[in-house]
Amino acid sequence: MLSRAGLVTAIVLHLVHPMTDFISNLLRVVPDDDAEAHHFFGGSPSLDGTLCPTCKIPLLQLLNIDCADPLLADKSFGPWKRLPFLFCWTCIRDVYCTASGPNAIHVIHTDQSILADSSPPYENYPQSFPRRSALLKVGIPDDVKAIARRLIEEWQSSGSEDDETEMWEPSVEEQAKVTDYFGHPVKSTFCLTHHQIGGHNLGPPWQDDEYRCPNSNCKSRAKRGRKMTFIARILNAPPHGLPMIETLDSRNPNEYNYDVAVQYHICESCFTLVGSNRSG
Repeated sequence: MLSRAGLVTAIVLHLVHPMTDFISNLLRVVPDDDAEAHHFFGGSPSLDGTLCPTCKIPLLQLLNIDCADPLLADKSFGPWKRLPFLFCWTCIRDVYCTASGPNAIHVIHTDQSILADSSPPYENYPQSFPRRSALLKVGIPDDVKAIARRLIEEWQSSGSEDDETEMWEPSVEEQAKVTDYFGHPVKSTFCLTHHQIGGHNLGPPWQDDEYRCPNSNCKSRAKRGRKMTFIARILNAPPHGLPMIETLDSRNPNEYNYDVAVQYHICESCFTLVGSNRSG
């Protein structure tokens, strides 16, 4: 695992100087109930073929993105008109899927084994999350960037490796600004992340594993499969209608596990998507 200094350096590079990836812009995905529903969190998948190959239950749709958005105009998404970001929180297996028609997907079986303790994260787990309109936004305000940079620097110089009790905290006004930007209170550098499309993965570096395309029909299929490219990261966020591992009333609103996330990679040849959980 990275040292504190290594982690801080990585976070600075990811957040303050984001590199480009599959989509050139680092886009925040923001819930907005007044927005036209070009993009939306949750909702039941409208495509055929969305059963988890391991659990044989419907996959959860975390986010659905309209590929015609002008902010995504620098990329082709192949057969995808809309990108469905799917996952199963019962088996928590990596989910690989391809578009198999205008209204269908094919989920590629990569690991059909079932863990002995496979079960949803909590009782009465929903079959789908509530549908909620979302907007894509680009850019980070200078004042938010300055607060984030100071938080990183102060955390780097405070306490011991495992003790953050003396870490500098933003003022009420500063906390309001970063909360509005990131979509949740910022209590440590691990909170400097948000729902994202494109750019470089804002998650901790150790969560950014390498993924290889398993699609046997991929035209660029190398011996080990083409390396897939990061495209999205969606957080556990009960206030946004995404109670992935905890319910809205399960804890204090300032204590939700926003560091838990599902990240997605895409094959730039056949446009196979993979969703994976690498939290913790």
